[in-house]
Amino acid sequence: EHDWALLYITDTADGSVLPASFPHLPPDVRSAIGFTADSVLVASYPAGFLGGLATSMNLYPASAPTTIQELMTFSSGSADIFSIGGTITAQSGSSGGAVVNSWGYMIGLITTMKEGETTNERDLRALSLNYINTDLKAHTGSDLTSFISGNLAQKSAAFMATEGNVLAELLLEQLK
Repeated sequence: EHDWALLYITDTADGSVLPASFPHLPPDVRSAIGFTADSVLVASYPAGFLGGLATSMNLYPASAPTTIQELMTFSSGSADIFSIGGTITAQSGSSGGAVVNSWGYMIGLITTMKEGETTNERDLRALSLNYINTDLKAHTGSDLTSFISGNLAQKSAAFMATEGNVLAELLLEQLK
């Protein structure tokens, strides 16, 4: 629960100019957008079978068609998280990957995995974008679409001033 993040890109690794926009999948934050047995595409950067330095040098995207196996809720009664079974993407490193419906909309964000001996025995799980949208609105008063539009530099600075220090302290406590 609450296991999601937004990434704000401010610079490039090589110092080149950032593009004006990035290719992206349109999000679908509506409730009840995914159902058991619906076909979805899962895309991520699985690294479970790589080790050490290989993860920084040989990380490649993977995608796989699958179906929604099970809908689960934290307590709201809505489909907050869904199981998407075991595919090649059911490896460590897939967190943050996308679950895309048949119409090309992102409906989920990969966050966890139930372990198994093989990828087929594992169960990848994703938060629904509806859950993320609702969670974001509860914490900030702003929905996802509004939050990721407008002056992002200003929003990032405001977040760091109000929430960033608190989150950094929580992280430091866990590292101790």
